[in-house]
Amino acid sequence: MKYFNEEKLPLLNFISNIFIIFLLMISIGYILIIKEYNDFKIKSKNIENEFKEEYRKRLKTEVDRVVDYINYYKSQTEYRLKNEIKNRVYQANDIATYIYNKYKNLEDSKKIKSRIKDALLPIRWRNGYSYLWIVDTNGTAVLFPINPNIENQNIIDYKDANGRYILKEAKNIVLNQNEGYITKIFVTPPNKKELFEQIAFVKLFKPFNWIIGTGETLNDIEKDIKQEILKRVYYMRFNKEGYFGVIDFEGNILCHPFIKRGTNILKTDNKKYKKIGEKLIEIGKQGGFLTYDFRKLTSNKIAKKLTYTKSIKDWGWIVYAGIYLDDLQKKILDKQKELEKELNEKIKILLFIFGSFSLLALLLSLAFSNKLNAIFENYRKKIEYRTKRLEKLNEELKEKEKQAQAASKAKTIFISNISHDIRTPLNAILGYAQILNKDVNLDEIQKEKINKILKHGNYLLELLDDIIEISKIETGKIGINEENFDLKKFLENIKEMYEDKAKSKGLKWDVIGIPKKETFVKGDKKKLFRVLINLLSNAFKYTDSGEIKLIITPKENNVYEFSIIDTGIGIEKEEQKNIFEIFTQAKSGQERGGKGLGLSIAYKYIKLMGGELKLESEPRKGSKFYFEIKLKPSIEKKQEIKKSEENYKKQNIENISNKFTIEKKLKEKIINLAKMGNITNLKKEITNIENQNLKNRLFEYINSFDLENLILFLNSIKEK
Repeated sequence: MKYFNEEKLPLLNFISNIFIIFLLMISIGYILIIKEYNDFKIKSKNIENEFKEEYRKRLKTEVDRVVDYINYYKSQTEYRLKNEIKNRVYQANDIATYIYNKYKNLEDSKKIKSRIKDALLPIRWRNGYSYLWIVDTNGTAVLFPINPNIENQNIIDYKDANGRYILKEAKNIVLNQNEGYITKIFVTPPNKKELFEQIAFVKLFKPFNWIIGTGETLNDIEKDIKQEILKRVYYMRFNKEGYFGVIDFEGNILCHPFIKRGTNILKTDNKKYKKIGEKLIEIGKQGGFLTYDFRKLTSNKIAKKLTYTKSIKDWGWIVYAGIYLDDLQKKILDKQKELEKELNEKIKILLFIFGSFSLLALLLSLAFSNKLNAIFENYRKKIEYRTKRLEKLNEELKEKEKQAQAASKAKTIFISNISHDIRTPLNAILGYAQILNKDVNLDEIQKEKINKILKHGNYLLELLDDIIEISKIETGKIGINEENFDLKKFLENIKEMYEDKAKSKGLKWDVIGIPKKETFVKGDKKKLFRVLINLLSNAFKYTDSGEIKLIITPKENNVYEFSIIDTGIGIEKEEQKNIFEIFTQAKSGQERGGKGLGLSIAYKYIKLMGGELKLESEPRKGSKFYFEIKLKPSIEKKQEIKKSEENYKKQNIENISNKFTIEKKLKEKIINLAKMGNITNLKKEITNIENQNLKNRLFEYINSFDLENLILFLNSIKEK
């Protein structure tokens, strides 16, 4: 055991580190080399498919490019035809105008007309098939080169093969527009049975009220375009051996670099070509790939060819192009050789890196092993020192936290006292403002200013009430006051309160989850009512379209979830973090007014009731406020609760009905505002009551958010 004393521990540590490093390097190197080799095998297997897929995509792209080129030229058929016949008519009009201007003062109109006819008669094109014609605006034929017998006859009722009055249309065009096109004319040329579509252009020659015109079939110009296209496609190439071919559905070669144009590949004696042609047409009509053996472009060598086909159905054409696979195979082998070379280089680099790293690791291990104990001891001392310091700081923080809580409580009490002190002079200001407002001698400007005093004074009074409420919560002066109530009736009243508001704003409003029968529960009814009113009032305030829902969901252990969902303007994600703090408002709340206290009061009330108010919101889509509270089943009998409510109502009617009176309209307005839960406007209306005792009684109900008994109380008062 003498060889393993403490003096030899650093040496043993160094040797163990060397062993671990070598084992680790060998393991990592082996894993990486095996991985590279497996990657090489996978790439080699996949490279053929990748190249084929790449070539298939390229073939399709090349053929699509040629077909797009052909379709573009096809789309120019009507445009070119229109330009050609328009230029012919303009040329004829220029000739007629020149002759007329030259002889109008020298000869009579009859001779001038004869000169113009003689000049235009021999103008023919497209192998003499196309010509110019003239009729006057009455329909009398003036010039018809292919049928001179109808000249000087009225042919206004001439119709095409579909029964259209072509010359009548021509007359309307030149009289209204001076010139224009007539399209979709269908004619049957001489010695032909099928119909051909024709386009005509007409122009008014004003000196003699002549209609000069000409027309041609789309078929004629289409033939020219086809020839131009085939000529261009014949010279198109890609790669060394890549070319394009065109064949029609009957098997006639229209374009090919070494098969004569006009050869019908389906009728050739070459069985091999015939079989390729059949397959080419069969697949080409739908479009797709096929492979076959065929000679190369630059030599007589036969090789396997991959071809892509695509049809132009209205012309009965199939456009195709192919790639010879022996060239592709050569590229695949070259690529595999590159991969193999790349693999060998990677293995060399990995071996060099691991060798260098191992040597470096050995040197570092030797240095680290000498300093490791010293570093560890140094850290141990630092940790011990910092632990003691942290313990001391924690004690200081706890003391400061106690001081901060005491300061916060003192601040809350101070704010509450100030709010109480402000209310007294504020009530006096509002009282005098109300008296002044009833003065009939005031002008409009004075009344407007007094109304502003009342408006802002009521707003300030409401703000003070909320501040006092917050201070009571924070100082622990407000607790839970549980009472027995019917949840069904409670929710029905809330639904009724907002029906008029929803109707006035055009919103869909519903309370979902109202119990189907009486459900008597025990809980703080007034605080729950205040919370729901605050949240629903906000929902109606910030929702301009869509719907608002209050959803009640019973859960286990007498827990109920209340969710208020709207399709309003929503709240930005950053603003949601502090939304329940005092005097905190979202940007939308600042724009539409608000004190920043309603959500804070609701949050604290729910916390008092054992729940937590939560928020889910998305800007411009809406918000969802939801919480869970426990409402225990009422242990009292339903009959006793109902009897208690009836006794309360009867007692109030007997005790109060003879003490107060109120105007009918004001009474109805206050009741409607109470049903809607509109606390702000409710307070404003109550300030208009002259009887101070009645006013104070109503404010007691509002401050306790007992709107249900406020309505009951008002209904018991006699009307003036």
